[in-house]
Amino acid sequence: AVRMTLEAGDRQADPPFPLSSTMPPGPATERAGQSTGRHPMPANMYNYTIPALLRGLGVLRSYLDKMQAAVDVGQCTGEELLEARLADDMLPLGRQFQIACDNAKNGPARLIGQEAPWFADNEQTIGEYRYRVEKTIAFLRTLTPEVFDGSEARMIDQSYRRVGAAMAGEDYLRALLLPNFYF
Repeated sequence: AVRMTLEAGDRQADPPFPLSSTMPPGPATERAGQSTGRHPMPANMYNYTIPALLRGLGVLRSYLDKMQAAVDVGQCTGEELLEARLADDMLPLGRQFQIACDNAKNGPARLIGQEAPWFADNEQTIGEYRYRVEKTIAFLRTLTPEVFDGSEARMIDQSYRRVGAAMAGEDYLRALLLPNFYF
């Protein structure tokens, strides 16, 4: 963390980024009745979605490559790595890769009102998990900015989460899609 000390009479330096004195805009502040000065996201949410997901999937691919390298030099087995858990109540690492890919393909498909490709959850090797990541990347690369037109207002059915409600695409992106992908 950077600390700045100011001498008496010094003008406070402006940070190199904009600051807001209110909570970030979103459903919570609106429900609380605060005026957020909210400006809706641009009509095309492609730039908020696809580049972030592609970057994250690239990171997952690099993890899988490092895992394979560890297996290749005999440090461990692929099965040990794919079954590893950071905590007892976590899903195995392999299942985490599957869930990340599902979030990355299903979320944008919901935003644009399209069906995502279905992948069987039957991967057993690092190479098979890597292939799943590659298939997800390939699907995302078929999506264009134009297909996201109007997606910020499209109502996203939440029945897949067993919730009998819908939410606007912009809120879905902020509250579910990206946080769940990064978690």
